[in-house]
Amino acid sequence: MAAATLELQGLDDLKKLVAGFADACTDDGQQLADQAATRAGEEGKAAYPQGPTGNLKKGVRIVRVKGDGHRVLAIVKSTAPHAHLYEYGTRRQPARPVMGEVAARVRRDFYADLLRMVQRVTGAKITGGTVGQ
Repeated sequence: MAAATLELQGLDDLKKLVAGFADACTDDGQQLADQAATRAGEEGKAAYPQGPTGNLKKGVRIVRVKGDGHRVLAIVKSTAPHAHLYEYGTRRQPARPVMGEVAARVRRDFYADLLRMVQRVTGAKITGGTVGQ
C-alpha cells in the first residue's frame, strides 16, 4: 500500500481537513493552543517595561475558553488600564506595540505546530506553503 500524501494550500485547506477528523485533533489542538497562549503571555510580560506600578506586566492574562464543538481557543490579553496607550501610542507618545508583535510570532509557530500534529494524527506527509503569513 502506498503512503498517503497531502498537500495544503493554506489555512482554509487545513480547516477543511481538520473538520474531517476533529475528534482526534481537538484535545491535541487545545493543548497546542494553551501552550502557545502561555508562551505569548510570558513573552508579552517579558517585553513590557517594569514601570513604577508594574501594571503592564501584571495585566497580561491568559483566558482559556472551551471552543464550540471542535474549535480550540486560548486568548492572551492585557488588562492594564493604560495598555492601549502603550500599544497604540498617543499624540505625544509613539506606539510601542508589544502584544501584537508577540501574538503574530507565536501564532505563526502555533500554525507550524498544528501542521505537525495533523501529520502525526493522519500519518500523511504534508507538503506545501507556509501557513499563517
